Amino acid sequence: MPLTTIKSNLPLVAIIGRVNVGKSTLFNKLIEQRKALVSKSPGTTRDLNFGLAEWSGKKFEIADSGGIFEKKITAKNHDTIDFQVEKKAREIIERADLILFLVDAQSGLLAKDRLIAQLIKKTKKLIILAVNKIDQHNKDISEFKKLGLGQPIGIAAASGVGVGDLMDEIIKILKHKNTKTLKQKNARIAVRVSIIGRPNVGKSSLLNAILGEERVIVSPIPHTTREPQNTLLEFDSHLIELIDTAGIRKKAKISTGRHNQATLESQGVGMSIAALKKSEIALFVLNASENFSSQDAELARLIIESGVSVIIIANKYDLLEKSTENVKALQSYVNNFFHFLSFAPVVLTSADTGRNCQKILSLVLEVYKERRKQILAAELKNLTDYLMKKMPPPKQTKIFGGRKRRAFIQEIYQKTTDRPIFIIETINKVKIPESYLRYLENNIRARYKFFGTPIKIVVDRLPMSSSRKRGSHG
Repeated sequence: MPLTTIKSNLPLVAIIGRVNVGKSTLFNKLIEQRKALVSKSPGTTRDLNFGLAEWSGKKFEIADSGGIFEKKITAKNHDTIDFQVEKKAREIIERADLILFLVDAQSGLLAKDRLIAQLIKKTKKLIILAVNKIDQHNKDISEFKKLGLGQPIGIAAASGVGVGDLMDEIIKILKHKNTKTLKQKNARIAVRVSIIGRPNVGKSSLLNAILGEERVIVSPIPHTTREPQNTLLEFDSHLIELIDTAGIRKKAKISTGRHNQATLESQGVGMSIAALKKSEIALFVLNASENFSSQDAELARLIIESGVSVIIIANKYDLLEKSTENVKALQSYVNNFFHFLSFAPVVLTSADTGRNCQKILSLVLEVYKERRKQILAAELKNLTDYLMKKMPPPKQTKIFGGRKRRAFIQEIYQKTTDRPIFIIETINKVKIPESYLRYLENNIRARYKFFGTPIKIVVDRLPMSSSRKRGSHG
């Protein structure tokens, strides 16, 4: 089934410049959220980062890019991260409707600024020249007129000084472009799918394989992906937002900066976890060519605790010796290691060759449908009445002591949410043991599946005088 990557109909503004001139800081300021990582380390931004900016009722798409002309690109280093960062930056220059060329008042006019100016002049694109960090150095910015790109606009991206004037200029230049979004497609709600896993299990390669294009930078170097990368696509008449995330490893192994300041890795991991918690489904990527680790198990539990549905992706299985016995052994190993994810489907993939990657989006829609399944109240009552008659809650000591009694279950119902949550209402203070909750959960799942989705059961103790009292069990 064909998929289509959704392209914005809004004009695209690309922020271009050397490293450490403040491109990501400006990007975050323009979209009014912290989406791009910011640090003093050169080359922090690698992949392209896209966001939506709005000013005076007008909207445009904006792209943050890595620094260019940082290292000489040769035939020997065309597979390096530096080459891929440079390639992505040049690609966005070609795609942009307007180039926002950012330079640094603190550094002054440098040779690399001149090289970039020459490059973007050749494109014949619309260009705005902005000089950043003017609040740090009250110097004359007129020297940047030598670039031949017109009157520079002085700004301080960190504090917001001059950013309003910059936005006015952007809207003025884009006045003949369509700055209104098309609502008929993008008004639909997309299924948010996070790609989660340890570093170097093939998450970015998997995204590229699903899309059939080089959307994100791929490298054997751990932590190549530093911040979530969102891609909106349409598949089988549904919108799906795939989110590639930074690899997550144990906190003890994540280094901290001076005075315990957050490092790039720790910030990226924080963004990955935040993206996971905002998702409906996680593609949990594992390296099938090596033994699973305790970190894989911790990530699996994090996924369950986040309440998202899950599809297990055993990637790199092409590195195993190809035989039916090995495939069966791998399936068995996955099922045994992640026995607490027995409800999750498992897909054996090779992101490098694309094998089985085409099955993932269909599975996403199947799991999403199961996640939103609502059981009719009458059906659920009949099932739970039968289960409690077959095996009533075991007698327990009341919270404040006394003789053993059963929990007085008044009602069990499914909460109207985007995930299966069941509420058990009781009107006495006798605890329901975890084993009995698992008994109910297992039987609900046996009847209604909820394929790929964790079930949550919540006990709600009501006062004895509850007006909702309709009957008793036990």
